[in-house]
Amino acid sequence: MGATELETATAEPQANGMAQNAPARSDHRLALWRALAGMAIALALACGVVALETSSELFHRNAYYHRRLLRLIGNIHQMRGQIDNADRELAGMRGEDAAHGRLPLILAASDVRLFRLSPPRNVDGKGFVAISRKVASAVIEVSGLPPPAAGQNYTLWWMFDRHAPVKAAQFRTAADGRAAIVAKMPPMDGERTSALVTVEQGDAANVPAGEVKLRGSASSKLATKSAKPK
Repeated sequence: MGATELETATAEPQANGMAQNAPARSDHRLALWRALAGMAIALALACGVVALETSSELFHRNAYYHRRLLRLIGNIHQMRGQIDNADRELAGMRGEDAAHGRLPLILAASDVRLFRLSPPRNVDGKGFVAISRKVASAVIEVSGLPPPAAGQNYTLWWMFDRHAPVKAAQFRTAADGRAAIVAKMPPMDGERTSALVTVEQGDAANVPAGEVKLRGSASSKLATKSAKPK
């Protein structure tokens, strides 16, 4: 056998071995890629689960903090309402102190005029308005009027025969139905004047628009000493 024939005989088994090993390597690579793909899918699923859990936790946290915020806002509004009520009570107490300080001076004045107030119908409520030009003051005191609803106020008006009404005071009664406050003097001296108390929404306009609670005209000067309602 020559050299050429020997080389040929040797190369054929090698070629056959390589041809047999090629499918094995291909299968190994395919299995490797499949394993990597499975790992990638598993990792993606894991990331999705973590993201979903994180999103759910963030949603619940957001809802929790939102509820807490709403409660805090409600508490703030409630505190503001309590502060407003306290301010109104304090203003009422100061108004009563001023009225009670002025009233004896008005009743002792020689030019005192008294307006006895009574309800237009057979309902509770009474009062009076005392004025004096010398003291330059007017005081209204009422009893038997229930506290007005939220957003409402009682309003004292001066009524005239030939002129438009004049708003003299706005006030709220306490739980016992009483109130005393310094009022604006009627500007029309010498003209026939009467007093009117209405319940108005918020700050009253320039004319009475609400329900009339009390009304009255000037009484005799000699009757002022027993005028204060009990």
